[in-house]
Amino acid sequence: LIPGALVVLIKAWLVFLIVFVWARFSLARIRTDQILEFGWRMLLPLAVLQVVLAAVYRLYLFDLSGMSDSTYGGTAWDAFGIPFLVPALTTILWLALFFLLLNDTGKNERTARMYHVQTVQPAGTHTPGQD
Repeated sequence: LIPGALVVLIKAWLVFLIVFVWARFSLARIRTDQILEFGWRMLLPLAVLQVVLAAVYRLYLFDLSGMSDSTYGGTAWDAFGIPFLVPALTTILWLALFFLLLNDTGKNERTARMYHVQTVQPAGTHTPGQD
């Protein structure tokens, strides 16, 4: 039999080789500034809202009287469908918000560059000393 640690290492290498290498060579190149912009525009606001939502869950939906030291853990979160309904609704809400904000309304507009990209003379036609 193969030891468990070796199986985990083999699985990790297979995931790396198949998923990450395939994604690297098949998807478009993503620049660092695009990743940072995605983080600031999408992930940070969603993370802050998720923390606020978790605080609201804890303050208003958590029943402290239902806590128990038993193996089951008590019924503190069992009211209002919290174990299944709230995470499902939260996931659906964030996915909908993600895809709504992902749609860039101004992506078809041509934006003018802030710098000059046209050369004055075509390449190869300039002769030194003839300015």
